[in-house]
Formats: sequence, structure tokens, C-alpha cells
Amino acid sequence: MRLPKEILVLLALLLLMLAGVSWYVVDRRAKNRLPADAKPSAGQPLTPAKP
Repeated sequence: MRLPKEILVLLALLLLMLAGVSWYVVDRRAKNRLPADAKPSAGQPLTPAKP
């Protein structure tokens, strides 16, 4: 039994959406795990460098 083309298209779209969401989540988690010294946090004021 063959699946109708509409179901195949919907399955392909579902797979693309799952891949996109997975990539987004992995990317965001990687950005959130940056070391603390990589960028200053929002709560700490920037101090000028001493000459």
C-alpha cells in the first residue's frame, strides 16, 4: 500500500521542523554554556582598563 503524496509531504515537513527545532535548542544551550569570563554579565559594571 502506497502512502498518499500529501502524507509524505507532511512527514517531510515534520522531519524538517524537528531538525530545525533540535538545531536551535542545541545552539542556544551551547551559547548559554559559555565560560563566565567570555563576556561580562549584565549585573556587573564595566571598569576601564588601568594604564
